[in-house]
Amino acid sequence: MLNKKPWFSARLSDSVFHKFTGFFILLGLSAAFFLLFENTLREEVRLKQDLISWAGHLARGMGPEPPSCGDAFGRGLIREHFSALKQSYPTLRALRFVEANPEGEPSLRICTEDRREDGAPYPRPLPPELHPAALKALKERKGEAVMPRGSRAGKGIAVFAPLGDGISSGAEAVLWLDVDPSLFGSSIWGAVRLPLAALGALCLLAIGGGAFLGWRSSLPQERKGRHGRAEAVMAAAACAILTLAFFFSYRRHSADESRLLFYRMAERRALQTVRVLNDLCAVRLEAISSFFETRGGAEEGEFYSFVKFLARDPVVKRWEWVTVVPEEEREIFGKRFKSGIWQMDSRGYRMAAEGRDSYYVITYVSPRQKNASILGYDMGSNPVRLKTIRDSLTTGRTLATDPVALIHESAEEKGFLILRPVFRPFGGGIKGFALAWIRPADLLVHSGALSGDEAASVVEIYRAGPDGSPALLACSKPGHECGR
Repeated sequence: MLNKKPWFSARLSDSVFHKFTGFFILLGLSAAFFLLFENTLREEVRLKQDLISWAGHLARGMGPEPPSCGDAFGRGLIREHFSALKQSYPTLRALRFVEANPEGEPSLRICTEDRREDGAPYPRPLPPELHPAALKALKERKGEAVMPRGSRAGKGIAVFAPLGDGISSGAEAVLWLDVDPSLFGSSIWGAVRLPLAALGALCLLAIGGGAFLGWRSSLPQERKGRHGRAEAVMAAAACAILTLAFFFSYRRHSADESRLLFYRMAERRALQTVRVLNDLCAVRLEAISSFFETRGGAEEGEFYSFVKFLARDPVVKRWEWVTVVPEEEREIFGKRFKSGIWQMDSRGYRMAAEGRDSYYVITYVSPRQKNASILGYDMGSNPVRLKTIRDSLTTGRTLATDPVALIHESAEEKGFLILRPVFRPFGGGIKGFALAWIRPADLLVHSGALSGDEAASVVEIYRAGPDGSPALLACSKPGHECGR
């Protein structure tokens, strides 16, 4: 009897413990609600940043001038680009362009949904709720994203990114990516699953604990002591639920941060590669083209003197000048070369090129000593080269071929050719092509050196096949096990 706890003291202790347990569970519910809200907000911000960054990367990859889909060839290129993107990003629904009309209002032109081969892009008014974001992207040249909420509920995610470099002539334009709204829902659901599970567990604990404590209060005093630690168990369970929720939430955020760092590094390497290619086309290849455009004809010595400063270029394996030779001039022009104008037969041996209306003959090549054996080769005899030549002639654009094998080298060593057409002045016909031959591996190595993270990463370039299957083109470290 001496050790028996006074009745008032026992009731006070139970009351304080009940209140403490209830307060702790309510605090846990509040923390779970906060975690739910914080994860939702963080995921939406992350998704917007990722989409804007992705759109900006695509826009910069389209070159210093806004692309045009006003002709069949331009629309075909954009649709081909869209199809390749669609294979990698199934949630991408459409790729569109927005320009500022003379009144300064955004106007929409669509290239990927309109299947007409002739005529201007299919016109469609820009939805009013997208005007502010499109105007901001046009005027401030900043990426914007509009999520499917409010008036956009059930509609696609609209992502805007400025096109061009803002310096070149031409109308101001932005790229509009129409993304399936399911991406927003799936991203938010992935972020809130854990907080919702924790919230549900705490609610069940509170309901179950309340029912248990109510049942215990109805028991006689002598039986209550057998369940005296229920409050402690409930508090420990709530603490465990919160700890696990914050732990797994922290792990998810850490994984997101690691993924973001990887994407930033990959984006930096990709952008550096794009800058190298743009500089090659807009400066060096343009310089060679101007050299031939301003001359009625260039002697061999003049060409080699002009391109001497380009011979040590770390990316371009060789520079070439390709002359367009009509059939009636083939024999006379072919006398400049030991083998005349030639092509490769099915067995890989030289044979005379003949029977065509025009020939696209490699006339000069730098460096000359290593590549003199290819002089006189007719590039029109190769289907891959001929297709790009014809497209470049039709459009007047600088274009690149699909990967092709280097002449007289191993078939394993492939690269791509960048051709810039050179026309005679005052609307004259085609004179020839300034050409750069590039190996993707050299491009990766050089862009890695410029970005400063060559030693910290291994970069691979893949080409999407017609069926969507990736094919490895190059690796920045040949000794590395690429393509795994």
